[in-house]
Amino acid sequence: MEGRYPSESNSKPTNKGAVAAVITISVLLFMLAYFVFSQPPQEQEGRVSNIEAGIGEISEILDSNASSTDPRTAVYGNSTYVVWQDNSRGNDEIYLKMSPAGKSDFGRVFNLSRNNASSTDPQIAVYGNSTYVVWQDNSRGNDEIYLKMSPAGKSDFGRVFNLSRNNASSTDPQIAVYGNSTYVVWQDNSRGTTEYNFDLLASLAQAQ
Repeated sequence: MEGRYPSESNSKPTNKGAVAAVITISVLLFMLAYFVFSQPPQEQEGRVSNIEAGIGEISEILDSNASSTDPRTAVYGNSTYVVWQDNSRGNDEIYLKMSPAGKSDFGRVFNLSRNNASSTDPQIAVYGNSTYVVWQDNSRGNDEIYLKMSPAGKSDFGRVFNLSRNNASSTDPQIAVYGNSTYVVWQDNSRGTTEYNFDLLASLAQAQ
């Protein structure tokens, strides 16, 4: 009978060893879980701080009681350009402000249209140090598409280019610039129906 059952002295060490192993594993798992979940999320906090730091303060481009609408922005390098329309002079005009590279605020206001008509729908493109703004206005009695640019190395805008030059209604201009070429597209009804026109202006800087 004694040979059929393990003795009490042989079974107890085996049970104690298993219990000790379970306890050891449980303690290790608890310590690991505590280490993982009790640490502050330093990496996440760093990401949030970077995002918050990048938002910065709000810059008021124009302090005016007029109606300022249709803003457009362009960025090149560290410089930011904002163009919009407002009626602070009694009629809608096209204005521009820029924040040059290395500066934290916006400089003076450029009035690009400078007429008594309704100048609307400004669009802007920037390439290198040159800035191009296109818009529509009815200073000649009908809506035409106009463009002004500030060439590289100059701090002001030159003459106005009338791109559409017709007696129809030319509206909704869009502009793109690459290298020395400027691309402008708009719609007009000069042929009796509304169509889209395209103009490629090469080396505008030389025409200033």
